[in-house]
Amino acid sequence: MYVACSKCDKTIAQEEAHRYQKKKGQNDYFCPDCKRLIDLEFQQETENPNYGGAVAVGALAGIAGGALWYVVEIFMNFRFGYIGLAVGYLVGWAVILGAGKKRGPTLQAISAVISLVAVLGASYLSVWHQIGKALEDMDGLGGQAAGLAISPFSPEILSAMVSGPMSLVIWAFAVYIGYQTPKARKL
Repeated sequence: MYVACSKCDKTIAQEEAHRYQKKKGQNDYFCPDCKRLIDLEFQQETENPNYGGAVAVGALAGIAGGALWYVVEIFMNFRFGYIGLAVGYLVGWAVILGAGKKRGPTLQAISAVISLVAVLGASYLSVWHQIGKALEDMDGLGGQAAGLAISPFSPEILSAMVSGPMSLVIWAFAVYIGYQTPKARKL
């Protein structure tokens, strides 16, 4: 049986072709020459990344994603898990673009760390917003909040960030998506 190369349309025996299974069960076939070219392109995507650009652009995306998380959580008064996925995806692509459209394990680690910091930072700020609202309410009841001192990293703050197991799952998904997005491609 013969198949056509998906890149150059050259007819080749199916046994000689390199099969790539796409989503929905469809197959692409590549001749050995096109497979080598594709492998070379993917290899070049991992060479000489701009780490400074990856961190800078990834951090900006993390700030933007964290701000979106914070705003949605404050105004809707609940955690919308898809925002965590969006943060990871946004940071992952920002790291790729900041690195000069490069991919690889180091960029995956950078993206995962930035994604984690973004969602944790947004959760932390959200808890502080809720504390501020509670203190305002207490002040309205006779000024009792004036004498309260709360440590920024007290166990109460940290436990309030984890409002349940779903918080951990959402954070894990954000980190996972951030990690997977800049993964080196291969055929």
